[in-house]
Amino acid sequence: NGATRPNPAGSRPDLGAYENEGGIGAPVLTAISSESGLVNLTWEVTTPTAVDSIYLYKGTSPNPTTLYKKIARTSSFSDTENTTRNDTLYYRLVAKTPGNLVSSYSNELKTIAHSAPTLLAPATNSTKNSKTPRLTWAKVPKSTSYRVQIATTDNFSAPAFNAVVTDTLYQSPELRTNTTYFWRVRVESTNPVRSSAWSSTS
Repeated sequence: NGATRPNPAGSRPDLGAYENEGGIGAPVLTAISSESGLVNLTWEVTTPTAVDSIYLYKGTSPNPTTLYKKIARTSSFSDTENTTRNDTLYYRLVAKTPGNLVSSYSNELKTIAHSAPTLLAPATNSTKNSKTPRLTWAKVPKSTSYRVQIATTDNFSAPAFNAVVTDTLYQSPELRTNTTYFWRVRVESTNPVRSSAWSSTS
């Protein structure tokens, strides 16, 4: 209708943006995940022929109004520049046309990009007399479960033990004597889907 767009919801769009008379459909966020600490988003553009770019809004509180990225029209995004760890991240989108018409906000999705756990004990190159050593690591904030792997090779191609636990310790099953073992941990959950990068190997 030619009227200047009143933000969306308090944000600061580019000067010269106008609301279109027919209305541009807002994008629909369809999925979000945080795998190996990397946030991935996918969405659908409801009026693809009219849209040339996507504005991505991000924050640590619901309904973010800080413009984070302007990207060419696509249907997915990997947040490789994210530096916020162990805190809830909220995302939503706006679609824009070549004539600077913008849609309303999309729905909102959230996730957490976890940092890798820090291993505590046993230490690297240590010798354990116990055949069932107790593995411990530091809690990662806002995490609920962890995957623990024990292997005889440092590439973990065939882990001897592979378990998901909710505590920050794991009592190993019986290990072979006179054998070198490696172990590592990462944050991992399935509902919602989230994982951190693996810890260092000990």
